[in-house]
Amino acid sequence: MPAKKTITKEKILQAALAVLRRSGEESVNTLSVAKELNCSTQPIYLSFENIDSLRLAMRKEAEKEYLDFLEGELADESYPPYKAYGRGYIRFAMREKKLFRFLFLSDRQGRAKPDESWDISVRMIREKLGISQAQAEKFHFEQWIFVHGIAAMCATGFRDFSEEEIDELLSDSFFGFQSRIKE
Repeated sequence: MPAKKTITKEKILQAALAVLRRSGEESVNTLSVAKELNCSTQPIYLSFENIDSLRLAMRKEAEKEYLDFLEGELADESYPPYKAYGRGYIRFAMREKKLFRFLFLSDRQGRAKPDESWDISVRMIREKLGISQAQAEKFHFEQWIFVHGIAAMCATGFRDFSEEEIDELLSDSFFGFQSRIKE
């Protein structure tokens, strides 16, 4: 009977994310993950074809964690849903700096949208403001540029924002874009 596999794919993935959170994307390799697991690199290569397949799995898991975080922000119901998504994006960048950089500040060529919440956000804008799909997409794109800039500042340590500042900035930009689009 073959030996039971004690280091699972899930454990390897969680170890890789721990290395990422602690030391950044450039530190994730088979040796650093093996060290995190206190094992050889063999279990990693038994579960993942190569480091690229591990990174792909990391990206999927990180995206899931991000979307779960956003859902938590939305479930709070302290803010309108669209604002909750923007706040969630910024708060994720503040709390998960290295994970945010991995997801949103690394090479993203070939990706048409930042994440799965894009279409949801566009629909929210279209319904709330009663505007066309094209207007809602333009509105959300411009709003996202603004929100992404704030989040990038937080994730890179350029500047931190208080909850009050975030709320004010998001409201100002939303109502500014709204008044322009209504003209």
